[in-house]
Amino acid sequence: MCVAYFGYIHFTAADLPTFGLNLSGEKGKIKNLTKNFLEAIKFKNNEAIKSFIASDTPAEELNNFFKKTFDMSYEEINLEKFSIEEIEIDSSKTRCKIKINITGTNQITKEPFTKIRVLYWYLDLKAWLIDIKNIVI
Repeated sequence: MCVAYFGYIHFTAADLPTFGLNLSGEKGKIKNLTKNFLEAIKFKNNEAIKSFIASDTPAEELNNFFKKTFDMSYEEINLEKFSIEEIEIDSSKTRCKIKINITGTNQITKEPFTKIRVLYWYLDLKAWLIDIKNIVI
């Protein structure tokens, strides 16, 4: 039973208690990074957001990323809830796509939004970064 439980966690990156152990491998790592990235957006932590993208990324590209992902500027986003629906890593183990469900409101118009998006991550010198140029709407 114990082996099946931990095996399930490893292969699915499930959010189940693991007693502090990281048993879900790269999928679990990317899932946690995605949660941290979305929480940084939710709580407007600009410095944390920058840690998930390449350091040489121009501000304009980051602004375009937010406009494509949320259909509004960063300043307008009031992210309320998010969930991670699916994670897939390529065979080279250097690229990943993750399907997310995001819900919130536009802070200016007060209009609610619910969107499903796919974020792409890539492995850069042992650190996973978001590929902000690739967004699937």
